[in-house]
Formats: sequence, structure tokens, C-alpha cells
Amino acid sequence: MPSRKDETGIYRDIIHPIDPKTRDEVENAIISAYERYVEIEKIMNAEEDEA
Repeated sequence: MPSRKDETGIYRDIIHPIDPKTRDEVENAIISAYERYVEIEKIMNAEEDEA
């Protein structure tokens, strides 16, 4: 979850999903999007290296 550092230096979540299932769904969507981004970057870099 997005977090912010508090005055004591501890990172605290900014948003709090209603239940664990929702939190898992949000986390999985974020991780999937990141993994797709990484794969696209790999492909784009490989194409640039070939050019």
C-alpha cells in the first residue's frame, strides 16, 4: 500500500482497504501491472539494442 513516513520515521499505510481480500486484490493488480511494465521495458530495450 502507499505509505508515508511519520514523525518517528516509521512508514505507515496511507490507505486501508476494507478487508484482507480487497487488500490482496489491490496488491495483486499492482504487482501484475508492474510485471507487465518490466516485460515491456525488456522488449523495448532489446529492440533498441538490435537497431
